[in-house]
Amino acid sequence: DMKKYAFGLQVYLLNRRFKQHQQIVWAGQGGVQDRTIYEDAVFAKMLCRAGHLEKRDYQTYISLFNNMSNFMKKPNIIVHLDVSPEESLRRV
Repeated sequence: DMKKYAFGLQVYLLNRRFKQHQQIVWAGQGGVQDRTIYEDAVFAKMLCRAGHLEKRDYQTYISLFNNMSNFMKKPNIIVHLDVSPEESLRRV
């Protein structure tokens, strides 16, 4: 039931990605993430547009995202790989 769980899952993922990002920053060695907090915001928007996330919940999510992003170091680069999981695995 996407509508029932969309907001809770998006907030969970937002918090998880924020924590991962902060751990990378605190380690001081740089890092790589396979999914970032920025992509999660795109998914939240898509869920809202599809009717799976209430507009009020989406606005709450964006408010949390904006507040958290104020404490984040912006990435030097974001790379988007547009390949299937199978092709990605083959390339490794």
